[in-house]
Amino acid sequence: MRSIKLFTSTTCQPCKTFKPVLKSAVEDAGIEYAEVDINTNPVETAQRCVRSVPTTMLFENGAVLRRHTGVLSELQLKDFLR
Repeated sequence: MRSIKLFTSTTCQPCKTFKPVLKSAVEDAGIEYAEVDINTNPVETAQRCVRSVPTTMLFENGAVLRRHTGVLSELQLKDFLR
């Protein structure tokens, strides 16, 4: 089972721009989506060594399959989700 987590912040403008693009791509791919606000979830943020937002992590069976920090284009996102 694949899932994706977006580490974000309410003050992050690139996160606000990227979020709807990511949500749409994830929905099309049938992947479970979750968001982690780094300000309200500092423990998970530290455990995953997130230093910058947006950080996107793709999981498969609970293990990190891919990780990217920054905004992805739609084409890059499709490749990331494969």
